[in-house]
Amino acid sequence: GASHTQLSPPDVDPLAPKKCFDSSVHAIQHRTCVPRDGDFGFYSDSSDNCPCAFPGGTIPHTSAIDRCLTQPRGGAYPDNTMFILGDSHARQAVGAIKAALAGRMSIGMMIKSDCDIQLLDKQHCGGVSSADHHTYIRRGLNVLKREVRHGDVVAVYALHGQHAEGDAWLAENLIEPIIKPAGAKLLLISDNPELSAPPHTCSRDPSRCHLLPDSKWGLLHSGIKDELGDHSRRGEEREAQMEHFADQHAGIVHVFKQTALWKRAAGAGVPGTHSLAFLDLHHLNNLGAMYLSPYLCSAFERWGFFGGPASPPPV
Repeated sequence: GASHTQLSPPDVDPLAPKKCFDSSVHAIQHRTCVPRDGDFGFYSDSSDNCPCAFPGGTIPHTSAIDRCLTQPRGGAYPDNTMFILGDSHARQAVGAIKAALAGRMSIGMMIKSDCDIQLLDKQHCGGVSSADHHTYIRRGLNVLKREVRHGDVVAVYALHGQHAEGDAWLAENLIEPIIKPAGAKLLLISDNPELSAPPHTCSRDPSRCHLLPDSKWGLLHSGIKDELGDHSRRGEEREAQMEHFADQHAGIVHVFKQTALWKRAAGAGVPGTHSLAFLDLHHLNNLGAMYLSPYLCSAFERWGFFGGPASPPPV
């Protein structure tokens, strides 16, 4: 259980603080070896002060967005907040991000399944009109402009890393009017790989949930299917786009890359275990997302999100 991953920290980040991989997260590591009920579903936590994802077909009222993005600060609460923006892929990562933060930052959320967080030419928000989509995004940006403060982090995570293509939008709508003036950071999270066929489901035979699927359901290490149905290296290409954008905004934009973390996975499992990591073709279950938690913790620590000085990038 303790040695749950084939990727030791130095393989991913030579400067990773070891404390993100030691006994403080042993419970996370152990769960990938001995899963609990609910680990094979989507992240859900009734203690959150707002729904993890606004329902499809509607846009939330300003009051709901305000409640989800506004967090108490100071006293018994952390001074800083990580705001998570995105679609269902952002939702799947909430539990892992929460574990990585370990109470050192609060979490605010603006998450709507099947809904782009950026207003681009190919914008899409399932079940709502273009006008309502614009209203949803603008409501959120207005709240962020009021709430984002020095030391906060705005994290963006979306299906297939689509936010990599919206660098101009991110600069114009987040970095310049919100993040820079506040002294905050922007975090871009690349997407997990995609499966070539659906994994086993738990609904008919829960006793098999933890078993690795047949090898034909192996992970495509490139991660993404293009419009022609071919399996390309889109995941790594999107990460390169994100890193180029981060280079243009050094010290403000950081990129968390997932591709390398999944390359040694066996089938659709959590690397180094016999535990299923996927909910469907492209969503991680809670267990798969929790596999990322120590790596997220390490990156957050190195980038200075927890108040310490940022470390130089690994060579």
